[in-house]
Amino acid sequence: MTAVSTVAVVGAGVAGLAAAIQLAKAGVEVDVFEAKPELSALGSGITLQGNALRALDALGVWEDVRAAGFPFEGLTLRAPGPTAPVVAELPDVKTGGPDYPAGMGMYRPDLAGIMLAHAERAGVRFRFGSTVTGIDDTGDQVEVVVDEAPVGRFDLVIGADGLHSAVRRLIGIDTEPQSTGMGIWRAFVSRPAEVVRTELYYGGPVYIAGYTPTGPDTMYAILVEKAQDRSGVSDAEATQIMLGESMAYGGPWESIRTDLAAGAHVNHTWFTQHVVEAPWNRGRVVIIGDAAHSCPPTIAQGAAQGLEDAVVLTELLIGRDAVDQAVWDEFHARRLPRAQAVVDASVRARAVADRRCPRRRHGWADLRHRAADGAAGMSVTDVHAHVLLPALQDEVRRRDPEGFAAAEALDAVRNGAASQAVSGPMVGARIPKLTDVRVRLAAMDEQGVDRQWVSASPNHFYPWAGSSWPSGWRARRTGWSPSMSRRHRNG
Repeated sequence: MTAVSTVAVVGAGVAGLAAAIQLAKAGVEVDVFEAKPELSALGSGITLQGNALRALDALGVWEDVRAAGFPFEGLTLRAPGPTAPVVAELPDVKTGGPDYPAGMGMYRPDLAGIMLAHAERAGVRFRFGSTVTGIDDTGDQVEVVVDEAPVGRFDLVIGADGLHSAVRRLIGIDTEPQSTGMGIWRAFVSRPAEVVRTELYYGGPVYIAGYTPTGPDTMYAILVEKAQDRSGVSDAEATQIMLGESMAYGGPWESIRTDLAAGAHVNHTWFTQHVVEAPWNRGRVVIIGDAAHSCPPTIAQGAAQGLEDAVVLTELLIGRDAVDQAVWDEFHARRLPRAQAVVDASVRARAVADRRCPRRRHGWADLRHRAADGAAGMSVTDVHAHVLLPALQDEVRRRDPEGFAAAEALDAVRNGAASQAVSGPMVGARIPKLTDVRVRLAAMDEQGVDRQWVSASPNHFYPWAGSSWPSGWRARRTGWSPSMSRRHRNG
């Protein structure tokens, strides 16, 4: 016997579909109310890490998802520049365990279509074009109102209606997503044969550039920029913006630009963050997924956390015989700390990317010590905190021990000895000045380059990137290079 026999799910996104599938398979009558006239998803891609794949397996959709996506292992880091030199090829954490790949890219509408098909086969009823405008919890049941008209009573209502959740507002929760100061451009493009896993570029005119394979011939590309109002930008203007911002990046980006110029669709969204404090329920109405929490996509955990919400909630509802406080206490105990940890890690990873802010960059080494508060679902953060930064510091220490010691001494003066002891050496901001200032200046003078127009990348982040530098790195007045912030100019 289950705790519920009838459930209304508001929202046909990943979290809502997951909850509907599990409950319907257990014999619960499920109605899904979706405001849009049909199932839709932005036509780009999604990255699913191992914990998301494990959740999809629990739903019974993993085999179909695996056939439609592109599994991969690890992460490649590249530097900006015409040749896009590979900085590192890093292992990734198998957050779903050994039975699943570390990650997988997938066309987002394909994932939605697979989950919809499984939900329909399980007996879920879908009501598209239905905007929920009212919820009346009578204690034993909840009446759902669509377009101001009652449509039925249910034992439970699950609000999985996204960032701007109507259910969240209707039950009196006033927490809203907040911008983190970044926006992201996405495009669905063809996959060059050399791209076999996620590759990220740091430095240049945007915070992060990258791409993830989604199929034999497809991938999605991203550019993460400073948040700004792009609401009035036309499709043609969006394409031109993405073309322009990508000019600092070579390698597979040449193919991406060809697709963009040929008409590949581009979309833009802002990074947001929020976590609703417990409880996520008000009586017999509960919110999950993006309605309850959101995070920047820096560690690819948005959909994964919504899936986990759905799996845990439905496990409790199916395994109990009543919707009582014990159900809600266990649900919040299992989900809230994990969701909070993932949001915190995502925001910290966003700060790592914000190389334009010295104070944020000074937090890198501190992140190395603090990011161990939950490994599952944080593999990209772990890469930055536990692999990339230590490797960078070790390389700087090896190449310029005197400069590294000077950086430590400078940090002790600027930040205080106590802060230095806790945070470790924060050398990121001073790596170029301490490791290669003489060769940089000599190369610029030899080439007749005006120093104020020399990009700090890749050497600003990765002093050892591109062994052929400076001959392989051509700084120019125009094009991709003049992206260095003012404080790095003139050596």
